[in-house]
Amino acid sequence: KNSGPAASRTPQPRMENLDVAVGHGAVVDDRGSKTLDIATSQLVSHYIDHIQPAIDEMAAADCHHFVGLDPAALPEECSEGSEHDLRRMQAFVRFRDRVTVEVDSWCRRQGVPDDALHEALQQASEAAAAGKETNGTILLELLAAVDDYGTFAGYMAGEAESAHGPPGAPSVFEVAVPEGVFPGEQLQVHTPDGQTLLCTVPEGLAAGQAFAISYTPLV
Repeated sequence: KNSGPAASRTPQPRMENLDVAVGHGAVVDDRGSKTLDIATSQLVSHYIDHIQPAIDEMAAADCHHFVGLDPAALPEECSEGSEHDLRRMQAFVRFRDRVTVEVDSWCRRQGVPDDALHEALQQASEAAAAGKETNGTILLELLAAVDDYGTFAGYMAGEAESAHGPPGAPSVFEVAVPEGVFPGEQLQVHTPDGQTLLCTVPEGLAAGQAFAISYTPLV
């Protein structure tokens, strides 16, 4: 399982777009890089401990929209400027808004001004370009999916592959036997991705008991 959106690929950070998550302004903070690094380290820890679990829940709920996308080689559908599936874009907006609110809320509680965090991310971008890893570059990677739909789509495609298998691979879901339906009778069911299937209720089951059904997710 991926550890978060940054696990999908290493993006080329675009600092002007990261303002969506950290506010606006690029004033150098006089407190110095040491103070910035401490704040950045604390935010990284908060993200991993508190924001990431919420993202994982959202990913589990929305990843079926991304079944069929290759997380390793992002298709044209995920590139900048191309048209995107409405449901996938809605998932991206929910993700971006959730992370934005969480990061902004943490900054307010900790008294970290927008310009200070923006400066930390600018420094992180320079460090990343030089091949260095710092607390700032880790944060930059964590926020990459807020900045870029392609990164987000790659992450979600990886989550979909983990949950449903690679494109074309069979998947399984459970169905409860409805009242009034008995073993040996046929039952019409709907898969998680919206397909309609006809199955036979196994012998030995009563109403309310569940059984597994195998299907091939849509690509």
